[in-house]
Amino acid sequence: MAKLSKFLRLNSVDQRLFLSALFLLAVVRIGLSVLPFKSLTKILGKLSRVVRYQHSCRPPLPDRIAVAIEKASAYVPAAKCLCRGLAGQVLLSWYGVPSNLRIGVFKRSESELEAHAWVETEGRVLIGDLEDLSRYVLLPSLPKT
Repeated sequence: MAKLSKFLRLNSVDQRLFLSALFLLAVVRIGLSVLPFKSLTKILGKLSRVVRYQHSCRPPLPDRIAVAIEKASAYVPAAKCLCRGLAGQVLLSWYGVPSNLRIGVFKRSESELEAHAWVETEGRVLIGDLEDLSRYVLLPSLPKT
């Protein structure tokens, strides 16, 4: 009940951001479970182009979109960095904010790789920032769908 009252105290823009983030995270999480990655990114690319929020005033700052993704991810099981990054990129596109999904790998040991995904916009990491992000070697960018 406390979480519902906290949600209801948000302004309408933040409520819409949270619900949009929750929806996208759920779609991406399910998609990552049942679809090949290429198929999912193609669907998300179409979804990015279909929805455009019209604004009677200024669109929300990218930081507010990132907060919505972070908060909503607590309600989607296993919404890790790739899920957050893909959902965040779509949500940013809905508000006309250009962004790039980055995926990097780090060799933890001879037999173990660690991967991480993050979203950059306006020359900075917006979603998925880590203190030691520089240790990851970037994989080639995904083609635009």
